[in-house]
Formats: sequence, structure tokens, C-alpha cells
Amino acid sequence: MTTITNKEYYSLNMSIVKALNSTEAPLKMKHARSIIITTHLSKDVSLLWKLLTQQPLMENRFIAWKFCHLVHKVLREGQENCINHFQTHKKFILEMGKHWGYLQDGVGACIQAYSQLLVVKLDFHHKNSLLPGSLLINFSKIENFACSDINIYFQLCVEIFDYLDEIINVQSKIFFSINSYRMSSMSPQGQCRLAPLITLIQDSNPLYDISVRIMFKLHNELPNDILIGHRDRFRDLFFKIKMFYDNVRPLQYFADLLQVPILPEVAPNFSSKIDFGSYVPPTVFCQPDEEPDNLIDPSILEEPIIKDTVVEESNDIMKLTYLLEQKQIVIQQIEDEINTLKSDSIHREQMLTNEIAFLQKEIKKLKQEKNEELAKNMMETQHKDENQSKSSLDISKNNDMEGNGRKIVSCLPKTSLQWQNGKKLYLHIANCNYLTNYMMN
Repeated sequence: MTTITNKEYYSLNMSIVKALNSTEAPLKMKHARSIIITTHLSKDVSLLWKLLTQQPLMENRFIAWKFCHLVHKVLREGQENCINHFQTHKKFILEMGKHWGYLQDGVGACIQAYSQLLVVKLDFHHKNSLLPGSLLINFSKIENFACSDINIYFQLCVEIFDYLDEIINVQSKIFFSINSYRMSSMSPQGQCRLAPLITLIQDSNPLYDISVRIMFKLHNELPNDILIGHRDRFRDLFFKIKMFYDNVRPLQYFADLLQVPILPEVAPNFSSKIDFGSYVPPTVFCQPDEEPDNLIDPSILEEPIIKDTVVEESNDIMKLTYLLEQKQIVIQQIEDEINTLKSDSIHREQMLTNEIAFLQKEIKKLKQEKNEELAKNMMETQHKDENQSKSSLDISKNNDMEGNGRKIVSCLPKTSLQWQNGKKLYLHIANCNYLTNYMMN
């Protein structure tokens, strides 16, 4: 742990005092950025928490509101030990939120909801230490961590849904407060309440992306009926997040600060491989914060600051190192995103190729079945024609036989009909034999 100098201590203290002021205005990003840089330089998170809790959090609601926003930004962008250290202060955060929850002016409900979100975020990172505070991670790292254990995906999906529920709850309280008092997004009062929405969008966007990929993963491994609860919950969250983004997008306050992600009109169909192949992760872009000014007020220092050239140069080097690390992190995130897009493109192409091959096979099968059916119909028709021809020939032959028989009978001697009964029978039998022999010949 790097020991903090007097200059850095007073700089940190002044940044916190100016950030958590009692004015009904948004948190100043330059003060928040100065605090975050100090956490990376000194790595002494306990001092940060000590100075934060020395502010009148229980006396002024706007100080408490900015405290929640500042803590959220520190957890997202600060040194990684911030999350571990703040785990021990979850009770204090909840008590502060409960204290202001009784206030019936809209801000109190926002503070209580925000404090609950901070505790949920701390619990989430405690259970899923793989994910950084910013929640920006390549999904392949989650796959390597899970090692094909479907239970890990199942539980992580539930915890992400819980996280998103709290984000939706906070933004709904903020918009309710704004609409109830008819505040403009360009007024200091409106911006004071709306400012944390940027951080909420920065959290919700990667959570949504991870949840979509996990849902496709689960549907690829488990039957649909087992995941009906997950699908219903995701569909509900999808439309709430979409409405959240649609409510933020037209506000003038965010026009130059944030590029709000765009979600599709309908939720993804997790049973369709085509939907997974065509899935495009939403992106959010925030304008970089201003560089922090010199926040030291020499008039309040109780002891002189020793100007040590070596120390100042060392601090400058540390700051430059931090900025370089931050740029490297951004570059790595961009490279990871490019690799993810390439992987998705290859997978999408493979899926489409397989789908085309499947359809071609189905077409060939249908053509074969049709040809077989046509051949069968032709054989049946031919057999039917042959039967009809044979029947016609039999009928013609019978008619000829009947005509010949009549001719022979007409030629028999008439005197035979005048004989006695016994002789007539004999002649009749003889005539029948003669007739039979004649027809056979």
C-alpha cells in the first residue's frame, strides 16, 4: 500500500467536500474523477471511506443522494480493493437509505432505492468476483470460468436478473420524482436527480448483454419447459429496460453526455438459432470526464506543505502511469469487443451455412417424395386403364359367344321338338354338347 502524502490527503478531502455539497445540483464529475484517481494512486480505501462518512449524510438529503452516486462510481471505476473494502459497510449504507426513506419529497425514496442497489451490487461482486466493477468482460472468460457447468450459468442468470430489477427500481423512482414535481432536465434540480442515470445505464447495458448470451447458452443445453421462468422474467425486464432507455434518450441533458443503447423492438427468441446468429450487442458511449482541476485551497491548510521536487515528480509519474493503464484497459476492452464481434460473425456465418444446407436437404427430400408420388400415380392410372381394356374385351367376347349360340340353336332340327319327353331331353343334352364343342373350336 502506498502511503498518502499530506498534499494528496488534503486534495482527497477537498474533493470529497466539494463533491458532497448540499446544493441541489448534480455531482461534479471532476471531483469524482479526482477521488477515483486517488484510490488508484494510494490504494488506501479505508481513508476514503473515513472521509466519506465524516460528511453530514444523515442531515442533508442531497448530500446523501450524491454520496450514493459517488460510491457507485467508485465501485465501478475505482481501485479493485474498493469493492472488497466496502463489503463491511453494507449495513451503514442500508441504514442511511432507510433513514431517508421516510421523507415524502421524492428524493428520500430515491436514496432508499439507490442504497439497496449499492448493496445488491456489492453482493453480486462478492458472489461473482470474476466480473469487475465496471461489468465489462469478454464472455469467453465467463465460459472458461464456468467450464461447461450449466448450474453456474443458471445461477448467474438469476443474480443478473436481481441486479437489473434494482436498477429498474431506482430509475422508476427518479422519473416518478421528476414527473411529480414537473422538473426540467435542464434545471439544476432536475439534473441533480437525473445524473445517476448515466451510471445506471453503464451497469444495465453489459448486464443485459451477458444475460442474453447466458439465456442462449441455457436454451442450447436445457429443455424449454425448464426455462419458462427465466424466459418470462427476461421478457419482463427487456421491456422495462427498453422503456428506461427510451425515456432517457429524448432528454436534452443527456444529449452531449451519453449515447443511449438501442434495443430491438421484440425480445430475442432463445429457441431460434437464427436469432442468436443475428444478435448484435447494444453499446453505450459516455463522453470522457473533465480533467480534475487543482482542488487544494491553501487557505484552509493548517500546516505548510513541504515542496519536495522528488515527491512531486514521483506523483506525476504515478499519475501518468495510471492514465497509461487506463488507456491500455480501454484498448484491451476494444480489442475484446472486436474479437467478440469476429467470433459472433464466424458463428453466425456457420449457423447460416448449416441452415442453408438443412433447407437444401429438405428441398431435395421433398422433390424425391413428389417424384415417387407422381410415379405411383402413373402406375395406378396405367393399371386402371389395363383393367378397363380387359373388361371391354371380356364383354365383347361374351357378346360374340351369345350371338353364335343363338345362331346354332336356330339351326337345330325342328322335328326334335316334337318327340316324346325322354327323347327331347336326350336331344337337348346332345345339342348342348354340340354347342359347347362348337364354341370351344
